[in-house]
Amino acid sequence: MNHSENVDHDAVLRARMLLLGSGRINIDESRTYLFVDRVRPLFDEGVALTRRLAEVDGAQGRAPLARALTDRSTLLIAGKQYGGALADFRAAVDLLDR
Repeated sequence: MNHSENVDHDAVLRARMLLLGSGRINIDESRTYLFVDRVRPLFDEGVALTRRLAEVDGAQGRAPLARALTDRSTLLIAGKQYGGALADFRAAVDLLDR
């Protein structure tokens, strides 16, 4: 069973936007870290959920986990948190190399 096929990605994005408050994201370059701090828990949750999927079904769970790690890595780069971004990216590559 491919659990990622059952996910309405647009609905997830809309939910994330609603959790931010206004339904739209305004990014001020000088305060990007504030944006990262506000949405980081959502990306952490995505990684945690896909980790659970990978534990249940490793073959089907690796790609979604790699995607979630890559997404969080991208967020961390935006927040200039390069060490965490590199760690997530390396973990994603390791998953895809299996």
